[in-house]
Amino acid sequence: MKTAAETEKEFDNFMAQLAFTRVSHDVGASPNFKNADYVNKYKNIIIELKVLEKEFFPSGGVIDSLNSFIIQPVDIDDRGIGQYKFTLPNKNREGKHDNFEEPLRRIIKKANTQIRETKNHYFGSEPALGFVILAQTGLQSLSANVTAQVVRKILNQEFSSID
Repeated sequence: MKTAAETEKEFDNFMAQLAFTRVSHDVGASPNFKNADYVNKYKNIIIELKVLEKEFFPSGGVIDSLNSFIIQPVDIDDRGIGQYKFTLPNKNREGKHDNFEEPLRRIIKKANTQIRETKNHYFGSEPALGFVILAQTGLQSLSANVTAQVVRKILNQEFSSID
């Protein structure tokens, strides 16, 4: 598994090829606003990278908004037959047994704030686009497609700075 720092370095190289610069190169490491990671000043685009490196389902769990549960293998043969485990998580602040959507919502909420404040810093009232990239490096129990389904549900409800 790659570390967040390794993933960010790879994205730095990739984003530079697309004419994006690191916001921290322009404003320094500790600006007076919550900054996103990348900016393309010519196309008015802001991008925030979030690395999902935490495993939210070490003992299985629930994704309430998808009406699904995640099981973890314990002792499985090569045919997929064996013992799996599943632990019902404690209720979250919404009273649901979901151990993924709320932490993911907090990550997206932070990205939304960083994008909004970076848009304001660079472009003021000019139109600009903001995107969040979620790099799923340590969350092994979910496919990226499942994570994307939860993200779509979250983005349909709120977060106006993320296009």
